[in-house]
Amino acid sequence: VNTAKTILPQLKEKGKVVRGYLGVNITDVTAEHQEAFNLPSREGALVHDVMEGSPAEKAGLKHGDVIVGINGKPIKSQRELIDTVSSMPPGTKVELEIIREGKHKTLTATLAERKGEGEDEEEGESETPQEAAARLGLDVTDLNARLRRQFDIPNSVDGVLVQDVEDLSVADEAGIMPGDVILEVNGQAVDSVDEFNQKLEKLRSGQAVRLYLYRQGSKRFVVFRIP
Repeated sequence: VNTAKTILPQLKEKGKVVRGYLGVNITDVTAEHQEAFNLPSREGALVHDVMEGSPAEKAGLKHGDVIVGINGKPIKSQRELIDTVSSMPPGTKVELEIIREGKHKTLTATLAERKGEGEDEEEGESETPQEAAARLGLDVTDLNARLRRQFDIPNSVDGVLVQDVEDLSVADEAGIMPGDVILEVNGQAVDSVDEFNQKLEKLRSGQAVRLYLYRQGSKRFVVFRIP
């Protein structure tokens, strides 16, 4: 009923339906996300990536934020956020309630027009660095000009390149793929293989860890437990 109230006036005025656009790539909050991001519950939509120049970016949204409310209405899932934003016309000013690093914040965004379906919506004994990565089933290397050209990775992306993933390993089950670039470990940037492995060495068995990845032009989180 509420959707019909929004759509009918648009059809009469413009002859088409226009939908609000925030400009975020989002996912539901899993139990692993809840632990890794120190969240009070699994309600909300986790922001994987923020589109450049989008209303979300202008409002100050960042990857890792969890959107838990819009205009005072609780948001419990990815689908609920998408439906809520899509039901609002472009130009609508919205108050976004988010959780960032365990703290609640409120941001204001002005929705743009959604152009089409192509847009994204919304420890034990010490180990050597190579042993630390191999424990997850990862073979990683530092980025260089040749690899950037081969995998079409822009110079603005800094991290370590995944060369291979062992079948049925923790990394494989988490969805990490060859060609991914690992940008962060638990919110901390990594610029080299040594730095990446040093961060892994500090993690204990059973601990939830979140990696932030670049993959073919988009960014996403993967979360898994250290074996």
